Amino acid sequence: MVWRALHGRWLMWVVVVGLLLLGARRGVAERIRLEAEMLINLSGQRPATELIDEQDLGGDPREGSAASPETSYSNGWVNQKLYYPLSVAIVRRPGRLVYVGAVAITALLPACRSPFTPGGVAGTYTLITVDGSPLPFTATNGGVTITVAAGSVRLMAAQTYTMTTTLTLSGETGPTTFTPAETGTFALAEPSTIRLQSEGGLTTIGSVDGNRLTLSGEGGFAYLYER
Repeated sequence: MVWRALHGRWLMWVVVVGLLLLGARRGVAERIRLEAEMLINLSGQRPATELIDEQDLGGDPREGSAASPETSYSNGWVNQKLYYPLSVAIVRRPGRLVYVGAVAITALLPACRSPFTPGGVAGTYTLITVDGSPLPFTATNGGVTITVAAGSVRLMAAQTYTMTTTLTLSGETGPTTFTPAETGTFALAEPSTIRLQSEGGLTTIGSVDGNRLTLSGEGGFAYLYER
């Protein structure tokens, strides 16, 4: 079984603690097939089932013949102290909560990523969290409630971009929803910095980690996008 977690530029190998407990009691390691209902997500932002989607790959890690991972898992970068180390509980009998073990991130190793070039980062990134919270995200300022419902950033290889954000403003006059569009150019600086310059003169600084784009937005919030 091959489990891995991909977090930006880092490959986080997952160590199984106690997974072979039942088999060890008999002196022989038992390979347990995990089902979705056997997992309890303790700190992950993504579904825990994404950690067990490669159980049918060929080879056996116990014999050193495990196949290379084909998919990845990212637990996010925003508010990382809240979600790392990543931990997922494993139960043998979900209805009776017979505990078998857990998985946890224990190391960070370099991983492959797209080239940090305009062409390598090009694509459409969809907004998934604001300041670590899923959409819709709501904040209040001066008696006005602002709700962020959706957003996207499209980066082109020609180093231009388009950004849209769907907002709802709620105040004394009632709610108003609009989707402003911003266009401009961007520049990259190693190791992962991206600088967006809008046609209106607004500068936004962020970072690109693999398929994730983080931008510092208004109010000091971090906007996390995923390609």
